[in-house]
Amino acid sequence: MYKKEKNAYFTVEASMLIPLVLGGIIFVIYLGIYLYNVYTLGQISYIAALRGSLLKNASDEEIKSYTENQLNQLLEHQIMAKEKLEIRVCTSKGKVKVGISTRMILPFAEFISKTIGFWKIEKEAEANKLNPVDIIRNVRKINESKISE
Repeated sequence: MYKKEKNAYFTVEASMLIPLVLGGIIFVIYLGIYLYNVYTLGQISYIAALRGSLLKNASDEEIKSYTENQLNQLLEHQIMAKEKLEIRVCTSKGKVKVGISTRMILPFAEFISKTIGFWKIEKEAEANKLNPVDIIRNVRKINESKISE
């Protein structure tokens, strides 16, 4: 009797296709973690700057230490796969600036991170030092002047 010939084309195609599909899935997961970190760091830096800008009658050093404490509390357990966080807090006459930078550490992605710096994240936010009471009083003065005219 004759032997039937079995084609192995499916095995060859699968051996080429499966690594590509798995690589794509892993890249999408890494990209999701990266985007989560980017937006979380941006939000956290703005919240800390805003909280620091709301301190009344405080010196620049007090504002700086308060903002750093708020930043550390906000960053606790929020960022995934990070190296070392570098925190910068600057206070000036009318503004509080907060900067955060880090580099993500992901398995199998160290080559990309070291060569082109793809997984590096830097975020900066600033908030003006405002006194809400003064703003409300000024708005009321403007509104009263319009009404009296």
